[in-house]
Amino acid sequence: MFQRPEAFLLLLLLLPLLLLRRKKKNQLGFPNLKGLTSKIPQASWMKRNLLKVLEALTIILFVIAIANPLQTVEKSREVKETRLIVLVEDLSGSMYSSIDPNDSKSPMKYFVVLDAAKKFSGLRFDNTKEPSSDYLAIIAFADYAKLICPFTNDMEIINKRINFLKVNDGQVGAGTEVSEAVWLTINLFINYLPKEERPTAGEIMSLKEALIGDDEGDIWIPKSLRGKDFGKGKIAIFLSDGEFYLSSAYNTVGKKPNAIRAIRLMRMLGIKSYFILMKPEVDPRVEKAVTSAKNEKELKTAGQILALKQDMSNIDKVYDKINELEKTQLILEDFRQKKGTSLVFTLLGFISLVVYAFLSYSKPFRRIEN
Repeated sequence: MFQRPEAFLLLLLLLPLLLLRRKKKNQLGFPNLKGLTSKIPQASWMKRNLLKVLEALTIILFVIAIANPLQTVEKSREVKETRLIVLVEDLSGSMYSSIDPNDSKSPMKYFVVLDAAKKFSGLRFDNTKEPSSDYLAIIAFADYAKLICPFTNDMEIINKRINFLKVNDGQVGAGTEVSEAVWLTINLFINYLPKEERPTAGEIMSLKEALIGDDEGDIWIPKSLRGKDFGKGKIAIFLSDGEFYLSSAYNTVGKKPNAIRAIRLMRMLGIKSYFILMKPEVDPRVEKAVTSAKNEKELKTAGQILALKQDMSNIDKVYDKINELEKTQLILEDFRQKKGTSLVFTLLGFISLVVYAFLSYSKPFRRIEN
């Protein structure tokens, strides 16, 4: 592979000119020397053609140097593992109540959750240090789910989106429909894939339809997502103060995903999930869907359910724990680098030119042409 292959067009011009020049013989202002030169022994092929070869070789080497052949070099480097983190916040009606209804100064759960999300973001994206390799997105859910902040590693944008929610009413309903939130989270991760690796729109719709049904049924997964490390480095953190609506597990009329199947799909795809729940007793179906694993691969990405106190006093500690569990690691990355070799051919061209000049003036290669 060459950086400038068009440079070889120069050979079509230079080599013919070289051949034409060689056909012209030097005219000497002397009488006919035929009788004299006929007695001179015939020079060897080497002496007769070496200078011609060197002349042509010098031109070819300089043209190759201009074309700049590219060499592929295999290298390794240490890079930070990229983590895609989605904060999925419950912004249902109950979140707009005070933590302590008997205390008029008690803050609303809504503000406490958003402040904790901001602190967690600060742990992952410290702008005073080198740029983070992590990307964070925020989803809010209640009766339905909506994207509040797309993936970004800009702490300023994250803070602006959280502050916007604090100033503007971010409520998205009264319920706690986790199935829509899980589906939007999975869809967000899918859309982050390079375009050529994403499932088609039809496959994504079929995947959503595969989430309608009973808890334990088989789940169809598109071929483009099977057998791949799709979930590697992908983390979803759900926070809720209430009980999830799981009615869609029994009702397929509304065409909503089954929450249990959606959580199972997230685990099957390798997405690590954390569910921060205030309710002391978690529905066993939710616990099984989050934490259980059918094979070693699923065991590595099995999620966790973390308890949130009624007064939310441990919310920062819970986020700190997740941050410790999901520390960014250095991984060894193999990559290919294309390296130009024009300098090598330039040096060879100069060497050939110097040898040509030296031999041109050396005694063995000087002869009288008739």
